[in-house]
Amino acid sequence: MEFYKVKEVEPEVDSLVNLCVPPENRNFPSIVEGIRAKQNWARKSIELFGGVAKIAYLNDSPTGLIQYQPKLEEKVLEITCIFVPERWNQRRGWEKPF
Repeated sequence: MEFYKVKEVEPEVDSLVNLCVPPENRNFPSIVEGIRAKQNWARKSIELFGGVAKIAYLNDSPTGLIQYQPKLEEKVLEITCIFVPERWNQRRGWEKPF
């Protein structure tokens, strides 16, 4: 069984955005606007909170993500998205990064 490595999204957030948007859709004006908005949100959130998502990698290729945002008043992380686009990468396990 292959194991996935899990990494925190870095301030360079392209891996987060690119995993969510198929390459053939990245040039549509409404998608481009959404990509920019997500990039800005992610960078600001990383600066404020230190993290917004963890991405699973297999052989250096991103395969899935868990996106979250802190709810400071409740002292919890709210998971806002779990996304694994390719079915063959689902339910495969992962290696703890910590």
